[in-house]
Amino acid sequence: MSRLRALSTSVRLVAMTSGAFVVLLGIVGVVVYWQFRVSLRETVDRSLIDLVAVEVKAVHGTDPASGPGAGLLANLETDPAGRLAPSELEA
Repeated sequence: MSRLRALSTSVRLVAMTSGAFVVLLGIVGVVVYWQFRVSLRETVDRSLIDLVAVEVKAVHGTDPASGPGAGLLANLETDPAGRLAPSELEA
């Protein structure tokens, strides 16, 4: 502690400001990472759901239990907008 008191006031002020800035950058980095992760996951999920919707329309009229989906698409439901509702199906 005596070494810190031996420094001039301006050096201590610069050290405290720099430390606070590094902590702030760390917090901002974590928040940006978290938001990017959530946004990317939602985008990928929506793209996969839209892709499955196209595939379902392509095989429309076939029996899902015996068609190309072989039962994978049988449990998918549509929402009121006509798109497929989210499910536990993972690719």
